[in-house]
Amino acid sequence: FQRMQVQNAAQMAAQAAWATCESPPTSGCPNLANAVANAIASTSLGNTVTQSGSLVEGYYCPDTTTNVLTSNGGSDTCSTGAKAGYYVQIAVTYPYDPIFDGVTVGQLLTTPITQTAWSRLK
Repeated sequence: FQRMQVQNAAQMAAQAAWATCESPPTSGCPNLANAVANAIASTSLGNTVTQSGSLVEGYYCPDTTTNVLTSNGGSDTCSTGAKAGYYVQIAVTYPYDPIFDGVTVGQLLTTPITQTAWSRLK
């Protein structure tokens, strides 16, 4: 349950970046930090979920062989000639501590729980 809440916090933070910033880059978006912090803290885990590092943003192109996004540097055109998307990436962390360590599946979870979410701004 807590892992799902941490993933939800990351997704809500990425969505908040999209909803708050009318256009990239996010440096021109004065309310971004508050919107992201409020979104991260909005799950049932509250303020125990925190942002890991800073928001990452830039132009990315899909790699159809690996099904991942690859950084395209500062260019808005992919090597295939297609238009690159402008994405933000937000990572969050939660200091998970299993109640019955060694007795349940809790021992299989990494500590802390870290999740990352992406959102396309443009």
